[in-house]
Amino acid sequence: MEVKRSRRRRLGAVGLAVGAVLAASVAVVAVVPASAAACDAVQYSITSQWGTGHNAAVSIKAGSESLNGWKVEFDLPSGSSVQNAWNVDFTQSGAHFTGEDVGWNAQIPAGQTKEVFGLTVTGTGTIPTAFKVNGAACGGTSTPTETPSEPDPTGEPQQQKQTRTPAFLIEAGASTSNYVESENFTVRWGDAVDAVAWGRQHGYDNYPQWVANHMEEIWDFYVDQVGFVDPADHGPGSQYRINLYLCGTWSNGFLPPANWAGPDDAGVGHMCLPYDKIWDDWVESHEFNHILQSYASDINADNGNGGGWGHGNPVAGPVWEAHANYMARMQRPEVVLGSGYYLERQHYRWLAQETYYGDWLMFDTIAELYGAEAVDRLWFEARQGEHPIDTIKRVLQLDHQEFATLIGEMTSRQVVYDFDQGAAMRTDLWRGGGSYRPLHTDPLTSLGSNRYRIANTDAPHQYGHNIIRLNPTTGNVGVQLTGASSLAGADWRFRLVAVKADFSVRYSPLFAPGQAANFSLQSGETHMMLVVAATPSQHRNYTMWQTGVGDPFPYELTITGATPS
Repeated sequence: MEVKRSRRRRLGAVGLAVGAVLAASVAVVAVVPASAAACDAVQYSITSQWGTGHNAAVSIKAGSESLNGWKVEFDLPSGSSVQNAWNVDFTQSGAHFTGEDVGWNAQIPAGQTKEVFGLTVTGTGTIPTAFKVNGAACGGTSTPTETPSEPDPTGEPQQQKQTRTPAFLIEAGASTSNYVESENFTVRWGDAVDAVAWGRQHGYDNYPQWVANHMEEIWDFYVDQVGFVDPADHGPGSQYRINLYLCGTWSNGFLPPANWAGPDDAGVGHMCLPYDKIWDDWVESHEFNHILQSYASDINADNGNGGGWGHGNPVAGPVWEAHANYMARMQRPEVVLGSGYYLERQHYRWLAQETYYGDWLMFDTIAELYGAEAVDRLWFEARQGEHPIDTIKRVLQLDHQEFATLIGEMTSRQVVYDFDQGAAMRTDLWRGGGSYRPLHTDPLTSLGSNRYRIANTDAPHQYGHNIIRLNPTTGNVGVQLTGASSLAGADWRFRLVAVKADFSVRYSPLFAPGQAANFSLQSGETHMMLVVAATPSQHRNYTMWQTGVGDPFPYELTITGATPS
């Protein structure tokens, strides 16, 4: 699956109200204080506006001396009030607003202008008056500059999201004073590492704000472009920003460096990323999608399905990681081996403890055969206690033959990784380029008279597969499969695949036990590969998070006109 990426245009300064339209006007008030050493001007810039309110950014221009700490005061117009403000500790008494720095934004170099905080105001769009900076009365205003207006949006605008402090931070007595905000994220850091200073040492003017802005790009891609889950449809997710912790910055080992994400005590997404991580669109995408998954599970519960693959489902846990990597690969389609995909474990069952991070190819195959929206439906329509395989069969309305075909397609395409993202995938798998060569093959034991058997240790578990190279000795190759398993519902599908040096591929039909496949190489084709997948009609649930769990589905093959490598 390919998703074309385009950036949604962001509006105004960091912290715009969700759903705000382009600003109807931009007004600036310049204030000249009595003492030039305090500041030269305060700018109050309306960044977006609607019929019942506006967002604004407040900037201070320092005078001939630097400011080390600031307190801004002003009076709001009659009938107006501040609904929210970010990057500032503020109080409002009647119409009077007082806001102070939050530490990291306290310093303003002499002669420089710095945007220090933002706010959402309801009421008229007129400019506040009686500005003071650090107690000094300021007088004189400039004439507001009008820009061409755009029509007001219809209906009530969506209010800006709020920042909340999760209970576990408060209960631990952890530092909560260091944070910055963007439209959808609050980036927090602790008391042991100054994330702003650390960022400056590594080329970031304001590292926490850069992180927030970067995560907005991740949000834009997955929410606005991919469209898996819209947090606006989730109660807490529509009201509160996601907390992102720069882990490793707190004292006493609190929130050590790690990668994790999920819902907090109120059901709002929060995530932990090491403060000194490499930002590569992979881990942050993976973890952000865990938040979207948790929102999808809550919406699923609201729709009466019990939370589907979440809310304590005892058999679905590993699918969260496989799906999160499926989503992350939309950003980084060349990541295969680094996703937890193991060539030598292709015979393991789908979502085994040893493979589940790399089991995203099921979703790639479903997206290509049934559409990407079919993958999304699985999350919203899954039932509590249901294994993802049972969800796939039910939601996609697949009988056993159709489901076996899905598994056959997913597994046989892995001969050359014949997927929409195949070209990117092959750059990771066949590093250094060159002509086609098999990456991993499974051996067969000869039984004599053209008969072969797969060893129990190599036999595929449910939905796993083997890839076997055949060396043709005649123009036509024949293959028949006989099951060698006593498990109820045991079944298999097999297919022959011809490959050229340039990775061009040609497939035989899919065959079931008892059927005879006949296939031959054509001009320019250099390899013949046999793929055998276990496709039992009876699904088996296994205990999650345990290694070495599963059942092999061994088989025997009769092969004519070729010998297995």
